[in-house]
Amino acid sequence: MQTISACMIVLNAEKTLAIALESLENVYEELIIVDGGSTDSTCDIASHYGARIIHSEWSGDFSEQRNLYLREVKTDWVFIIDADEFVDNKTVELLRVVKDYEHKTNGDRFYIMRRWISPFSKRHYISSYPYNNDWQDRLFYFQKNLYYKDQVHERLIGHCFRDLEATVPHIYHLDLFLTDEKTRVEKVKKYRQKRPQNTEDANCLYLPNNNIILEEWNLDQDINHSVKLLLEKL
Repeated sequence: MQTISACMIVLNAEKTLAIALESLENVYEELIIVDGGSTDSTCDIASHYGARIIHSEWSGDFSEQRNLYLREVKTDWVFIIDADEFVDNKTVELLRVVKDYEHKTNGDRFYIMRRWISPFSKRHYISSYPYNNDWQDRLFYFQKNLYYKDQVHERLIGHCFRDLEATVPHIYHLDLFLTDEKTRVEKVKKYRQKRPQNTEDANCLYLPNNNIILEEWNLDQDINHSVKLLLEKL
């Protein structure tokens, strides 16, 4: 049996943190959370789920925060999830399969498709481009020389992976549903300053136009009951 660390960075995430952690169904051996100075109940929620909390004042540098949890990993695999995301049952199944690998690998990395929940309904996600092409490298075999680079839209550096696409599991992203357009406009402005080359991508994702196509997903079947109940409270 191999082991997995679930890792995340958080800041005032009390509204969604429990959703993210409930969706993982305790599939991890360790939970490492880097808190950027939360003033709400985020750390209490993280402690309830058995997290090892690293306190590091938020500087605006995502890589800086993520590198803190990489330094603490002691497991074979790492799974990354953000506080405003949750995973479906197929993703949990993938994590269990990875743990049952008979042989250790020296470089597998799984890309998992992220679905953006509609701004209008929790039962719909955006199925049109570029939302239907948002592959995320969130599950990888751990190596000590790994590190993140870039302040925003950070990249994992330091090892030559065998990249695999996991086409059935999904990560669901709540950003558009939870934040208003004004907040998202400000976010894009910050991204423009820190990584000008990614401005167009940020515009497309965080500021959807009227031509987006929505698709309904089976909330009752695809996620566990605890996550469903927490989502209904949003």
